[in-house]
Amino acid sequence: MGAKLLNSIPRRIVRANVAISERIEPSIIENTHAYTKYYETGENLLRLEPNHVLDVGAGKEWPFAPELKRQGMSLTGFDIDIDEMSGNDLLDQKLCGDACESLGVPDGSVDLIMARATIEHLHDNASFVRNAHRALREDGRIIVTFPGKYAPFAILNRILPPRIAQWLLHHLVPGSDGMLGFKAFYDQASFHEFRGILVDAGFEIENEYASYFSCMYYRFFVPLFALGLAYDYLCSSLGNPRFASYLMFVAKKSRYPSTDTPNSR
Repeated sequence: MGAKLLNSIPRRIVRANVAISERIEPSIIENTHAYTKYYETGENLLRLEPNHVLDVGAGKEWPFAPELKRQGMSLTGFDIDIDEMSGNDLLDQKLCGDACESLGVPDGSVDLIMARATIEHLHDNASFVRNAHRALREDGRIIVTFPGKYAPFAILNRILPPRIAQWLLHHLVPGSDGMLGFKAFYDQASFHEFRGILVDAGFEIENEYASYFSCMYYRFFVPLFALGLAYDYLCSSLGNPRFASYLMFVAKKSRYPSTDTPNSR
């Protein structure tokens, strides 16, 4: 009984800190988050009524409202782990494989490729982007959102041994089980790097967005949360996407390779 009580004390402390952090968390964090922008922009793209949508890193569920999967739209899920998609009932087809090798669909067969929180887990994003370009029809689009490689939590994720990172997530970030902690490479996952590989592959950038707030990872300890929030405000005020916590891109497959020169990497 005493051991259980001792084990429960740290959890209570974490929950108390999380509750306080959530109460003082400014609305700017959610309102400016790249994932929020992804949902809004993704909904607009889905309302253009694409016939074939490919969700890369589809996982357990489609993140959009079911009614956006209109009648006649084919929704294909692609994931490296087929079991991750077992309960994703909106998918018409489930494909398993390495997105850096192939997307498993015929060339020129997809109208819209979507990838949320997937780019950081791919070991060769230049290959993935080229695969996406081949899979898309002319004027097809890709929309992605992912953590920037220079975000503080992303740097920690690369530095810490995987077991320690998993332990910290499990004990200090409530609700992260089954959602966070997958192996991350952050290959070319900075603003200029990823923009560059899109242009190199023959995409025309239609929308690019950077958000700077990631202090929600530190809710478990209020002083650290406050310090992280101050850092995020500083990065936001500077407006340099190199230090963005999250990124979003929308790009259209060009009929001919783009002549734009990629930004300095």
